[in-house]
Amino acid sequence: MDETPDLRLGLMTRIFAVLAVVFVATLAIAPARSALTEWRDVQGRYDLAAAAVGSDPAAKGIQQIWNRELGVVDRCTSCHLGMGPADPLAEHPVFGPHPEIPHDPEEYACTPCHAGQGRATRMEAAHGHVAHWFEPLLAREHLEAGCGSCHSAIPVGRLAVADRGRALFERSDCLACHRVEGRGGGRAAPEVMPDLSGIGLAGVPADWHQRHLELRERDPQGLIAECYGPLDPDEVEAIGEYLGGLVAMPRLSHGKRLFHERGCRGCHQVNGVGGTEGPDLSGAGLKTEEELVFPADFPGERSLASWHVRHLMAPAEVVEDSLMPDQALDEEEAEAISLYLLSLRKAELSGEYWPSDRVRVDRLGEREFGTDGETLIQVFCAACHGTEGEGLSHGSVFTEAVPAIASPDLLAVASDAFLRRAVEEGRPSRRMPAWGAIEGGLRPDEIRRVVEWLRAGEPEPPDLAEVATGVAPPGLGELTYAASCAVCHGPSGEGGIGPSLRSPALLSLASDGYLYETITEGRPGTAMPRFRELPADELRGLIDHLRGLSGEPVTRVDLEELAPRHGDPERGAAVWRASCAACHGEAGEGGPGPAIGKRGFLRAAEPGFAAESFARGRCRDRQGNPPPALAAQELADAIAWLEERAEHAEDLAGRRVEGDPGNGERIWRRACAGCHGAAGEGKEGPALADLAFLQAANDGFLQATIVRGRRGTAMPSFDRDGPDHPRLSAGEIDDTVAFIRSLAGGKEQD
Repeated sequence: MDETPDLRLGLMTRIFAVLAVVFVATLAIAPARSALTEWRDVQGRYDLAAAAVGSDPAAKGIQQIWNRELGVVDRCTSCHLGMGPADPLAEHPVFGPHPEIPHDPEEYACTPCHAGQGRATRMEAAHGHVAHWFEPLLAREHLEAGCGSCHSAIPVGRLAVADRGRALFERSDCLACHRVEGRGGGRAAPEVMPDLSGIGLAGVPADWHQRHLELRERDPQGLIAECYGPLDPDEVEAIGEYLGGLVAMPRLSHGKRLFHERGCRGCHQVNGVGGTEGPDLSGAGLKTEEELVFPADFPGERSLASWHVRHLMAPAEVVEDSLMPDQALDEEEAEAISLYLLSLRKAELSGEYWPSDRVRVDRLGEREFGTDGETLIQVFCAACHGTEGEGLSHGSVFTEAVPAIASPDLLAVASDAFLRRAVEEGRPSRRMPAWGAIEGGLRPDEIRRVVEWLRAGEPEPPDLAEVATGVAPPGLGELTYAASCAVCHGPSGEGGIGPSLRSPALLSLASDGYLYETITEGRPGTAMPRFRELPADELRGLIDHLRGLSGEPVTRVDLEELAPRHGDPERGAAVWRASCAACHGEAGEGGPGPAIGKRGFLRAAEPGFAAESFARGRCRDRQGNPPPALAAQELADAIAWLEERAEHAEDLAGRRVEGDPGNGERIWRRACAGCHGAAGEGKEGPALADLAFLQAANDGFLQATIVRGRRGTAMPSFDRDGPDHPRLSAGEIDDTVAFIRSLAGGKEQD
């Protein structure tokens, strides 16, 4: 008889018996396991601590905050009971209240700010210290970094203006009534004064100063009357700028400010704005330790924060072959910037959760930093050129010193068009980006403000009235001319790089105002620099000396009595081409004759100056012959064309020198190659074989740079003998310029 069915039944019975035992054991263990969980133990400890101070016990069970719009389910309050379902126990490390912040933690949950694994119920897992979880809980000292998840664009503002505002705020005793970041607010006021620590997030009321004056009027004998008074408009603006940067995140704000002060955006983009030389830092706070390379001798804890600190302090020690210059940061500064980098963790949010700073930057296109020229220089340029544009040397990182863009010698010879073009187009063969062309670069109005700030750094010359009434000591004007003018205009004013100054026609027509304007403002786009640093007595003496260069008595002509005819610019174009262009250039840029199409000349010259110069015989060809005669109306038409064109034109390119590039090369190898390289590739001095540079720099700029040098750098003045170089004559300077111009290899275009 077959017994197989009975055997199978017995086996199945035994299997079900075992499963039943396992099931019963599981039912028995589950309550015990639940009773032994960390969160239940923590809740028990809360009850003991609460009983000691007379508070109610906490509700038992897993606590949860769920925000569907933010996509978070956080169970952190299962342990941190004082921040959720139970009474907070003051100053307790786990059960204390949440610090006061501008929004409700129970709505926003925990992990959007603090990171970690919100759904976990074990401490290690909840804090994110487990495998395959890449957003661990932020350390206590880095808590403000979590604000970057939402507040990705907290304002920095105009740095120098905010600094002045902070000083005014404290000097005006505003801390007597208001608290700011834990300071102040100790004295009684007629009304409750708000804590201003986060006023920048809500927006600074435009009429805040007027409100304070009204409070003062209501209580003329009170505290506000004692401490507060009227302010000048610029002081109100400065304090408002400072208040706009108070965003209840003082350490994060400080780190972000340092990041921008040191010019880090010059190489790195953040949220699409900045340079591209270094890596994009927009997600720097979300990097994982697995993505980082720690050197074998890396000191201290191996974490993202410590990596940032060490990299900021010694880039080449952390990243092999790093191109990042040493920024000379101390540890405190590096830790502050590291905190800002940790905050670069912008989260995807629904629009209703976007804070105002994020809306203004991401949706409205505002900058998260000031757009005044000084701040823009710091944000985009300071890392290479220095915070004051003073120029820096970065050792082995750069093969050449970075030039001083605020150098008085550069500004004296550089036109606004040259500066603007240098910023817009950069130096493609070097590390200077084309800020006007790259995505995330500078906008046109920002480039204009950068140039205006650089120009504002020049010294203010003495007033013309002071010069006109001054008296110079005997011989001072001759000494000033010999030191500053003779190399270009000749020892006796006979001309050289610059035009002759001995013409009786010139000296009879040139007023003191014309000469003053020419000396102090120069001729942008030519070799004639600005001499704004000359004191009044030297200017007076120089003008007097110029008047005696002709060697014969000169009678001044009163141009006001010689009213020029009204000219027709349309007819004048043909007259100019036929009679003037051969000497003065097709557009007045200069040639054998001076550049009278420059706005600098037209600004200085009084009405009738050009016409009378022609009529009185100042115009001569190279052989000294006068040009064909022009009727008065024809001359007026040509001048009208010139003035109309110059009014709307950019600075002209300037005339080209007529030099011998072969001789210039010999001079170059002897006097220039040691710093600029044999082929102009750049060494300690900048690269001059750069096509963008040669397209921006006209010959007058090159001439003036060779003559004047760059004080504070290795570039000497070649208008005199030096310890390691001889003086260059005007002809030798022109030859050198001709050789420099040839370095473009025939690719240069005007």
